[in-house]
Amino acid sequence: MSSEFTQRQSGEDQRQAQQLSLQKSQPPAAVPGYQLERFLGSGAYGEVWVGTDQNTGRQVAVKFYLHSSGVDWSLLSREVEKLVFLSADRYVVQLLDVGWDGEPPYYVMEYVENGSLEDYLKKRRTLETSEAVEIFREMVIGLMHAHNKGVLHCDLKPANILLDQDHKPRLADFGQSRLSHEQTPALGTLFYMAPEQAHLKAVPDVRWDIYALGAILYRMLTGNPPHRSSHVLQELDTVGGLDKRLAKYRQLINRQSEFPRISGQAGIDRSLTEIIHRCLAPNPDQRFQSVPDLLQALDMRHRNRARRPLLILGILGPMFLLVMMTMFGSYWYNQTMREAQTAVRNRVYKSNAWFAKYAAKAFEVEIARYFKIVEEEANQEELQQQMLRVNQLPDLQEILELEKEESVSTDSIQQSRVRFSKDLQQGKLHDYLQERLDRRLARLVADPGAPKFASLFVLNPQGTITAVAYDDRAITSNSVGKNFCFRTYFHGGPRDLAREIRTPEITSIQESHLSAVFQSTTTKIWKVAFSTPIYQPTGDGGKQLVGIMAITVNLGDFASYRNQNQKNTFAVLIDGRPGIEQGTILNHPAFNSGLSQKMEGHEKHFRIKPEQLKNLQLETYQLYQDPIAETPHGEDYRGNWIAAIEPVRLPGSPIEAETTTNPLSELMIVVQENDRVTTEPLLKLGNELLKEGILAICVLSLITGGLWFFVVRTMGKTQPNGDRPLEITPSPGDSRPQSHDLTTMAATPDQQPDHRN
Repeated sequence: MSSEFTQRQSGEDQRQAQQLSLQKSQPPAAVPGYQLERFLGSGAYGEVWVGTDQNTGRQVAVKFYLHSSGVDWSLLSREVEKLVFLSADRYVVQLLDVGWDGEPPYYVMEYVENGSLEDYLKKRRTLETSEAVEIFREMVIGLMHAHNKGVLHCDLKPANILLDQDHKPRLADFGQSRLSHEQTPALGTLFYMAPEQAHLKAVPDVRWDIYALGAILYRMLTGNPPHRSSHVLQELDTVGGLDKRLAKYRQLINRQSEFPRISGQAGIDRSLTEIIHRCLAPNPDQRFQSVPDLLQALDMRHRNRARRPLLILGILGPMFLLVMMTMFGSYWYNQTMREAQTAVRNRVYKSNAWFAKYAAKAFEVEIARYFKIVEEEANQEELQQQMLRVNQLPDLQEILELEKEESVSTDSIQQSRVRFSKDLQQGKLHDYLQERLDRRLARLVADPGAPKFASLFVLNPQGTITAVAYDDRAITSNSVGKNFCFRTYFHGGPRDLAREIRTPEITSIQESHLSAVFQSTTTKIWKVAFSTPIYQPTGDGGKQLVGIMAITVNLGDFASYRNQNQKNTFAVLIDGRPGIEQGTILNHPAFNSGLSQKMEGHEKHFRIKPEQLKNLQLETYQLYQDPIAETPHGEDYRGNWIAAIEPVRLPGSPIEAETTTNPLSELMIVVQENDRVTTEPLLKLGNELLKEGILAICVLSLITGGLWFFVVRTMGKTQPNGDRPLEITPSPGDSRPQSHDLTTMAATPDQQPDHRN
C-alpha cells in the first residue's frame, strides 16, 4: 500500500491517526475467518493489514475504520457502495467482505501483490515513456468502466493505484468517490486535484478525474506532480484554514501563464504532450470532456505511431524512388548523350574523311598543274638563251667571286648587285619573266580556278637570283644578286640550310621539286615554291644546267582553298615530309586574313605536334586542337575539332604509296570541323530534355509532397488539439513528494454534509 494517507483536517483526527499509526504490532481487532499477519499502511481514517483467508488460503487486505463518528460510517458505506457497484471489474480492487458490526468497522478486499504506483515511483522516480503510457491507458480504461457505471473516483493519485501481479493498475480507495447524480463536494489531493474541485461547494464532474489522470501521467514521466515546486509549497504553507488553502491552490493553478514543458524523455512526441496538456488544462472546458475522448486520443496516438514506419516508408519511399530515378536518369542521360555525341562525331569524321580524300585528289591535280607550268616555263628556248647570256655577265661573276671572299665588305657586294640589276641583259630577263607572269595571271580573269602565282624567278646554277617578277608590280625586288642556295627550292632538301652555306658545298635540284614553306624576304608573306632545273641542249645531244626556274605561291592562294569562306569547316595543308619540319602548316584559313604576317615570332605554332599527327592517322575520329589557336590572334580556332587526314601524293611519288596504310607523303590534307558547332544541336536537344526531366521530377515531387501534406494534415486533425507543447522539467530540490501536499483534502465534520441519506 502507499505511504500516502488520508489526512483529516481537524486537529483531533490528526492526533488520533498518528497514535493509531504507531500501533503496528497488533491489528485493531480480530476478523472472523481471516488471519491477520502484517501491517501494510495507515492513513487519516484507519489502517490496512495483510492477512490470509482461512478457508481458501488467499491473501487479502483488511481496511479498518478506526473512528466511530458518523462521518466514518459515511466513508465506509460510500466506499463499500462503490466497490460493490464495481464488483467483477478487473480494473478495480475487488471487495470480499464487510464488517459493519466490527469494532472498529472494516472491509476485506483482494490483496494486490506489487503495491501502489506511489511505491513504485519512489523506487524508480520516473518511468520509460512506453511503460508510463501503458499504465496510463489501463488506468483510463478502468476509470471509463467506473464512469460508465456512474462512479466518479474524485481522488485519483499514485497512492490509490495498485499494481497487480502482471503490473497492471487497479483503481482503489473510493472513499471520496461520488455517483454521477450526486451533488456533494469531494476534495482530492493537492497537485492531483483539478482547480475547480478545490472548493467546498464544488459539484462532482467527470473532468476532475481527467485532470487527475493527466497529473499521474505527468508524475510518471517527470517524478513530480505538475505545478509542484518549492515556492508553490511555501505559498500554500503560509495560509491557514481549509477554505483559504483551497482558494490559494486554485489561484496558484489558474495563474500559471506558461505550463511546464516536457523535454529530455525519449518517446514523448507531440501527440502525447497535447494529451497531457488537455488533461491538465486549468479551464475544464479545455480538457477532454469524457474519458472515452481521452481513450480515443490515446488510441489515435497509438495508431499513428504504429503507422509511423509506414508513413516514413511512404515518404522516404517516393523520395528514394525519385533519387534513384534521378540518378539512373542522369546516368542514362549522360550515357545517351555520350553515345549520341560519339555517333555524331563518327558521322562527321566519315564525312570529313571523304572530303579529305576529295580535297587531296583535287590538290594533287592542282600541284601537278603547278609542276607542269614550271616545267613548261623552264623549257622555253628564249629563257634558256637569256639565262646563258646573264650567267656570263661580268657583274654577276664579280658577285660570285666577292661572296667567296670572307674579307670583302657587304657594301662592296651590294654595289656589285646594284650594277648587276641595272645591266641591260638582266633587264631583258626581268621583262621576259614579268611578261610570262602577267600572261599566266591574265587567265584568272576568265578562269578563277586557274593557278595563281605570287612571283616568278630564276637562279643561276650557284643559287644566285638573276631575275624576279611579282604579281604586284609595286613590289621592288631587293633579292636580285643575292644567293639563295640554302633554300629548299634550290637544293631540294626537306628544310632550309644556314644562309652562310655556298656552292660548291651543295648542289642544285635535278628534277621538279616542291619546297618547304618559307617567308618571303621581300613581302614577309609565307609561301611555297615549285622549282625545276633549266637545261640548255648541247651540240652532242646532251644538256647543260643553266639555272633554276621557281614559281612561288602564297599559302592562301591555292585554288583548292581560295574560295573557302566556311568558318567552322575547312581544310588545312600540312607538310608530311619526315624531319623537324613534318607537320608544318602550309595552308590555313587564318592565312587568308593575313594572320600569318601578324604571327612573326610565333612560327612554332605553325606546326602540328608529332603526337597529334600520329593520332590523326589512326583512322578514327579525334578531338583535335588546332595549333593556330595558341597564337595571339587565333581565338577563332580554339576548342576541339573533329579532324580527318589524307596524304597528298606528289608527282613522281611511288605508285605503291597508294596501297600503303597511312603512307608517308610530302603533303597531307587535314579536314577539320568545329566540334562545338557539330554537337550544338544535340546539346540543345539534350538540354531541353534535361529541363523537361527536371521539371517532371519537380512536379512529381510537388504532387507527392502535396499528397503527403494532405495525409499528414488530415491525420493531424484527428489528433487531440493542443497549441502549446509541454516540457517536463523537475523542480530542483523537489525529487520526493511531501506528505502534506499529497494528502486527500477532506472537510471537517461541521463542513461535510451527511451522505448517508
